[in-house]
Amino acid sequence: MARVWKIAPGEAADDWALFRQLGCIGLGWLSDSNYRDYRDKDEITAALEQHYGRGVQGCGAGAAKMIWQFVHEVKPHDVIVANERYNRVVGIGVVTSEYLPPRSTRNPIRKDTSTRRHHIRRVDWRTTDELDLPEKRFFVQSTFWPLETEKLNQIREEYLTKYPKLKTKLNQVLVGYHAGVSGLMPEEVPEATSLFEGAVRRVTVNAYERNPVAREKCISTYGTACCICRFDFGKVYGPEAEGYIHVHHVRPLSEVGEKYVVDLIADLRPVCPNCHAVLHLGGRSRSIDEVNQLLVG
Repeated sequence: MARVWKIAPGEAADDWALFRQLGCIGLGWLSDSNYRDYRDKDEITAALEQHYGRGVQGCGAGAAKMIWQFVHEVKPHDVIVANERYNRVVGIGVVTSEYLPPRSTRNPIRKDTSTRRHHIRRVDWRTTDELDLPEKRFFVQSTFWPLETEKLNQIREEYLTKYPKLKTKLNQVLVGYHAGVSGLMPEEVPEATSLFEGAVRRVTVNAYERNPVAREKCISTYGTACCICRFDFGKVYGPEAEGYIHVHHVRPLSEVGEKYVVDLIADLRPVCPNCHAVLHLGGRSRSIDEVNQLLVG
């Protein structure tokens, strides 16, 4: 089941601009180590005390627990809420990688000297619109912490009040979270910075780097009902699920082999999760017509 975690990208979100730009989030304790080398939280606590000194605030058993969770409990498809101090959200995204230590060649900030937070997870930031929450101490002081469902719902409602345009995007992440998935699926279109497509990255499943402009064009052209079975989340589940839909790439990028310019109309179609699964069932890439013919009744 997908979980939600809040993480502060620095005491005053010092590293947020870097993390937002490079699509990641990180921790900074023991910056020269590999967290996977520690067998349990006690070993991490010992390393922290040896490095920073015994009894140093923020560098003891609490920090060890956060490091352990960041490495071993966070999973791809979990939701990340980046916060500044006690009551500001600066971004919401979906985890797209396992833990990447400072020296990993897949770590985008491994050589960046502007930050000490080099232990990272890759994150697909779905919104970076900032939000000030009404409570003075909405978030706990801890750098990294699991977020309760009640608080997540509060964040969603405050976002929708201030940014109504984000309804579809937030539902894709948060409705999926309540269903046990994040909204990131094989062949779905997550955030990127170019309309060139085809670069493969490794997550729990194989996902592809794509652009939100392509997704928005698909939805504005074909709507949010499944193009195969016509299932509409909003009509069945109400406003909470309105706008939630997967986007399917009709030309499998794994077969393209190199970057190409996507045709925003011809190459993408909205599909529900069930039809999306059948399109890829058994490792195949079925056509929309093929799945249409499989429908019974």
